Amino acid sequence: MSMVRLKPEWLDVGVELFKVVHGYKMAGVNKDVGSLDYVVEDEEGVKKLLMVLVDSKYKASRCDIRKLDKTLEFLEDEDFDEITLVGQDFTSVTESRINRDDSLDYVSEESEVFSIMELLSAVQMLTKELCVNKCGKYPMSSEECAGYEDGKYTCDIRRVSDDSDFHAKMGWSQLLYKDFKNLVQYKRKLMNSKNAKS
Repeated sequence: MSMVRLKPEWLDVGVELFKVVHGYKMAGVNKDVGSLDYVVEDEEGVKKLLMVLVDSKYKASRCDIRKLDKTLEFLEDEDFDEITLVGQDFTSVTESRINRDDSLDYVSEESEVFSIMELLSAVQMLTKELCVNKCGKYPMSSEECAGYEDGKYTCDIRRVSDDSDFHAKMGWSQLLYKDFKNLVQYKRKLMNSKNAKS
């Protein structure tokens, strides 16, 4: 269950960004709260929890006060230094309550969470993973990559990687986000074709 397809698309891509940028790993389905939980511990021992609030079909759910109460009740017995809740939207009451707790944060569709550099870094890390999966190695120079020959792209991974460099230089975060989304979709296709062969 390492790559669950979440709905809507902003949630699916956003969670993949959190995983790539911050190193979150799937911890499991939390049926008590109604969430998919991801955890990471940094070099200083800070434990972080990403709780993606979803329904039974992995669709983003709303965080009203009842949902928040249930979540906070669950968290009482947990030992996390930082918790980020991700949901379709948050009521003004839940936003206010979350903002009173320094260890809690929230993300919804409207949130601008990642900087240009984080988005570019995520594209580069996912590019490296996909190159290794597709070709068996990551090229150390553009000359080592067979994805661009005679002025034409023969590989979608190389094209997206080159595009992302330009998008970052121009400061176009929305296009960088789209570059990352395209790589996530390519990764899913690659995984599905591998699964079909096995």
